[in-house]
Amino acid sequence: MEKIYLLFRTCSLCISTLAGIDYVSDTFRRPLLILNYLPVIEAISWSNVTHVPKNLIWKSTGKKLTLRESIQNNYYQINLYEDHGIEVVSLSPDEILISIKECWDEIQGKHSTKLLSENDRTRFWEIMRTEETKSISVLEAKHNWIHPKARVGADWLSKMGEDYLS
Repeated sequence: MEKIYLLFRTCSLCISTLAGIDYVSDTFRRPLLILNYLPVIEAISWSNVTHVPKNLIWKSTGKKLTLRESIQNNYYQINLYEDHGIEVVSLSPDEILISIKECWDEIQGKHSTKLLSENDRTRFWEIMRTEETKSISVLEAKHNWIHPKARVGADWLSKMGEDYLS
């Protein structure tokens, strides 16, 4: 068990699916890349983290859900998405690789070709905060304070389209 803690304490980047063990790295203030997870409302905002969740698509129209729609449809079981007419699409190997490279470049101080504008970053967390507080009290909210390095993957967000943050 000590070796596991040593690994999480000394790693340069923890890549996870928000499965729980990633919180060990977070305790040691190690950068996180959270990939292929649901629900999106579970995003970590208090740490140096990059998020790239699963893709959600309305079955009836084939359109991607907006961030607000993704938050409003925050289920912890995949079959509940299906029951509500939402297709859950895992990230492709290419999307995962691009996300890892983008996050690694960020850690090393290199700027990727698809920089996320500060306006998009701010808008993402603003939507997370406002949608979250509609369903729970402000005291329970996880997104009251946003770490300066908490972000969503720029490449992934650009592929989601302009409507995602509307």
